[in-house]
Amino acid sequence: MPPRFDPEGCSEPPASPGANESPAGREQVPQGQPHAFGASTLILPFRRTPSPRDPSHRSPSPEEPPLAYSWILTSRLAIGPMPRSLQHWQQLEQAGFRSRFSCCYSNEEVVSIPAHWSSDSIGLPDHREQEPMLAERLELAIASARCLLESGPPVYLHCWAGRERSPLVAVGVMAHEKRGDLFEALEWVRRCHPEASPLYEHLELLDQILCEKKKMGWSSM
Repeated sequence: MPPRFDPEGCSEPPASPGANESPAGREQVPQGQPHAFGASTLILPFRRTPSPRDPSHRSPSPEEPPLAYSWILTSRLAIGPMPRSLQHWQQLEQAGFRSRFSCCYSNEEVVSIPAHWSSDSIGLPDHREQEPMLAERLELAIASARCLLESGPPVYLHCWAGRERSPLVAVGVMAHEKRGDLFEALEWVRRCHPEASPLYEHLELLDQILCEKKKMGWSSM
């Protein structure tokens, strides 16, 4: 039988302001029946048009809207956009977070992480193509995120917008957690976080990594 995810895996915790919401106040993601890997047809994400914004020149604002993040594993792992103000870090702390993993480059950081938080980061490219996506670097990001998840959950996993890089790493984490393949893990992440839209070429690379890991018994990731 195919591996099954906990049906509560992407349910919203009671005290997580901004979780599973869009800045425009989108209704919460409907939660379906217990879901098995491979139970429905998956539509691969499309390549988005590059955004003209440059996060490296953005200034923090005290009036930023609440972070709209989503739980991938309830009370263990959530993904969303970068915290852009002190209020964002306070929002995350109130939800129980004390650990974060960032897929952003250092020049994208807007507000310093609080000193008492656990943190790790591996800069990965997105649609702006800052550099080629290397298998070794993507694999390291997934392994580092898993290490942080094991040592200090819940973990807030983010990139700039919470759409490309952090969902990509979350797919890798979930595939390892559930011993599933790329499509099953991607479907789960997109059910929990509909904004997820990793680039197709990055998913192809991740699929190659996961196939190798399964051949080796998942022992090296």
